[in-house]
Amino acid sequence: MDLTTCRQIGMSAGPIPWTAVQQYAETDRLDDEETRMLHAVIRHMDNAWMGYHQDKQKHEMGKSQAKPSPSRAVGRR
Repeated sequence: MDLTTCRQIGMSAGPIPWTAVQQYAETDRLDDEETRMLHAVIRHMDNAWMGYHQDKQKHEMGKSQAKPSPSRAVGRR
């Protein structure tokens, strides 16, 4: 959750930068093997997170662009 605050946000959220993950590893004083594992895990989790949110955006855009259902005419006949 801490690393998600490092995302660039424009039209949509970007990936967590490599530098943010590296700085997190250095701050926590992880060794080389732990740092490599952290990068791998964060990248996989971040890809899944981004895929989920992209699918969610597409679904929401599809709903907003759907044609309204025809309504019954109201008024005089």
